[in-house]
Amino acid sequence: RRNEILVLTKLAATAGTADNNARISISRDEDADYITNLKTYAVGLDRELSMFIPVLSELSLNIISDEAAGVDISARYTIWRCRLSNLLRARWGLELPPEREDTIKRVKAGIL
Repeated sequence: RRNEILVLTKLAATAGTADNNARISISRDEDADYITNLKTYAVGLDRELSMFIPVLSELSLNIISDEAAGVDISARYTIWRCRLSNLLRARWGLELPPEREDTIKRVKAGIL
């Protein structure tokens, strides 16, 4: 939606083994390889990995394994829907209304 972003905040997955090399790949917007090698045995369903991955248009979570037959991995994630504020627009170099040029200057100066 317009003026909204999605934020991936938590991720949990069934623990694979070092032998099947199951891992999670996260892609977002234009960055197809944002996270490419998150081992599932380091995560586990009993605990969640906290993160802050903002997404403007597209999010993709993939589970990859070296086993030809694949592995049975379950995943759980939490996504927030947030307002795209002027502060976030300035930090990401997105267009701002002319009356908000001071926000860009403050972000560049490190004040915001």
